[in-house]
Amino acid sequence: MRPAFIGGFRSGTTLLVNLLGLNPQVAAWFETKEVAEALRWLRVLEDPQLEAVEAGLVRPAEPPGFAPAAVAARMEAQMQRTFQQIQGQVPDGKAAYEQYPLGSDRILYSVAEAEAELARWRSEVEAASSPAAVARATGALITALGQRQAELAGRRYWINKTPELPRFGGELRRCLGECRMILMIRDGWEVAQSANALGWASVPELAAWWRGLIEESRAAGEPGAYLEIRYEDLIAAPAETLDRVLGFLGLHGSGEALCRVYHLLGGEFERRPPWQDGADGDRAAFDAIAGDLMQELGY
Repeated sequence: MRPAFIGGFRSGTTLLVNLLGLNPQVAAWFETKEVAEALRWLRVLEDPQLEAVEAGLVRPAEPPGFAPAAVAARMEAQMQRTFQQIQGQVPDGKAAYEQYPLGSDRILYSVAEAEAELARWRSEVEAASSPAAVARATGALITALGQRQAELAGRRYWINKTPELPRFGGELRRCLGECRMILMIRDGWEVAQSANALGWASVPELAAWWRGLIEESRAAGEPGAYLEIRYEDLIAAPAETLDRVLGFLGLHGSGEALCRVYHLLGGEFERRPPWQDGADGDRAAFDAIAGDLMQELGY
């Protein structure tokens, strides 16, 4: 199986990767937002005109800029936060009703192992901060951590789930060669309400993020190596939807079997409370930014 990545925010990605992680061939690996920062830097190196756009998306925002030390510092902060979330030291960004058999994050290697790989990455890119060097070092980082995750899980393959990664499909191919991208799509108004309720951003910001991730992921996708899955389909027909995903990834097994194991472990497919309609002004603001894409998608 080629390297595979699942993305999308507040769209069922955690549910999907938990289901796939029950396949005996697959190590579920999530989330690695530090990888997004390395890919963001690669994008800026290859096209400096995109620096202002990408600078507005960096997480965390400090230290700013795209010098190697600043990028490495943000990557380390992301790594540390994921481990803190796993340990329950900081909130994981999920609502209280969101409970999964494999968890909201799943990193099996240690902090020390992650830091050692990041140090190797930083040493390589500081020696020559060219696009080729960053792509080579980032590919080595992803491969080393992914293989370690699979080894510790006792599985042959890994699947990574990190919300932003599908928009970096081109960069990931330059780092790793051929790979598979799955974008989870959900009704954008529900996404905006869900994320806004968690305090992530304003409705207009969330509308722009939702639209931008879909459009950029589609532009970065390659025929035969890019798949879109609707959250609503995964909820309504999980076994059939999982069969599509397994076939796309080239994995043995059946969606029905994964659903059966998921239920045995206490997993559920619909747990959220019903969303309210929200303020009229919020819906109007959302539609002004993303209403036409909602219509195109049939929502």
